[in-house]
Amino acid sequence: MNSTEAIGALRALLGEDVVVVSGVGRATYAALRHWPGRTLPLDALGDVLPVALGVAAALPSAARTLSVEGDGSLLFGMAGLATLATMRDRVAPFTAVVVDNGRYESGGDVASRHFPLDWAALAAAFGLGYGTADRTGAVAAALAAATSVGVLRLVVHDDTPMPPPAWSANGREAVYDFRRMLATRWGVRIPPAATKI
Repeated sequence: MNSTEAIGALRALLGEDVVVVSGVGRATYAALRHWPGRTLPLDALGDVLPVALGVAAALPSAARTLSVEGDGSLLFGMAGLATLATMRDRVAPFTAVVVDNGRYESGGDVASRHFPLDWAALAAAFGLGYGTADRTGAVAAALAAATSVGVLRLVVHDDTPMPPPAWSANGREAVYDFRRMLATRWGVRIPPAATKI
């Protein structure tokens, strides 16, 4: 499966009523298409999981939150798994989605690691649920295995060049849409940023 198919399979399983914090690349483009106004795109490797945890902590307990990032981004911010483990009672249901293509595609298409990584053992080390899928038909079982708070690894193969962003909103507009969704759907009001006089 490719990144777009993987995110599409998640959307088919979870429906519209989720809150998504996503990183850079194909998975974010797909998340913005499948969950418009519900996806906060970040342009920073390693920050997706920590920011998603902060968002989830501010939401009512019924809100399902996803952090969606590439394998390279999660490797930059792996300490977020320890934070997720300690916050599991405050953020459930929460799924850390790792879209694993084995590359830093947005950073020049270089390998994200030169060593084998046992993702299941990594999740288990933090006491987190874990599921993995390498085809769309396996995503449902993998999501169930990730439990209410866990890691879902989607192994993808994208053989075409990374497309330009396919949404009309620039990053700032996506952030405003996300803030409006938090206020409208969940009653979370975010104060405006301070301005210099």
